[in-house]
Amino acid sequence: MKTHPSNAGACTMSFSLDPELSSVLAASAADAAPEPLAPGDWKTWWETVAALYPALTADLDRLEVGHQVFSAATQDGARIDLHWFTPLGVTDPSAAVVHAHGGGLVAGEVAHFAPFIAQYVASAGVPFLSVEYRLAPEVTGSTLTDDVYTGLTWLLEHADELGVDPARVAVMGESAGGTLAATTAIRARQEGIHLARQILIYPMLDNRD
Repeated sequence: MKTHPSNAGACTMSFSLDPELSSVLAASAADAAPEPLAPGDWKTWWETVAALYPALTADLDRLEVGHQVFSAATQDGARIDLHWFTPLGVTDPSAAVVHAHGGGLVAGEVAHFAPFIAQYVASAGVPFLSVEYRLAPEVTGSTLTDDVYTGLTWLLEHADELGVDPARVAVMGESAGGTLAATTAIRARQEGIHLARQILIYPMLDNRD
């Protein structure tokens, strides 16, 4: 890996892939490369994501977790679903995670990520509230972040009945969900809400992603 010219003298880092991941990537590279998307072709991207995640999760162990769906009113008067995934056998007040799925802000849904979320919940013993936020281009501006923030405030308002310690709530997201987790964390800070953690998984934070 080369250092940036402005960082002359800075140390360099080398990276190696886990052998298991290398084998998966090698198999993927053997497949025909997909046709590039035309600019603005969000519908094809939506269809691609809808097909991709079931394939990615096909070999995952189907771990059993609790699952309830709640509904919350957003800032602009819409209603969104909030998926509450809980570890089996955990009843004491605990930490919780507000989760936003990936999909480039224009695709994806909680159902696509449910097998991954079940893995998180079962291994960590922590419940997840995954927000079914609305997608671009049907909504624009800060609406997507507003939806995830709605999930956060709803969880804090219902912390007692859900057995959650309000001081131990984190936000988390993968890819585009990382964008929304980060912007939700910024808004929470502006509104005086303390978050225990911000967990960003390969977040889409700028135009280089």
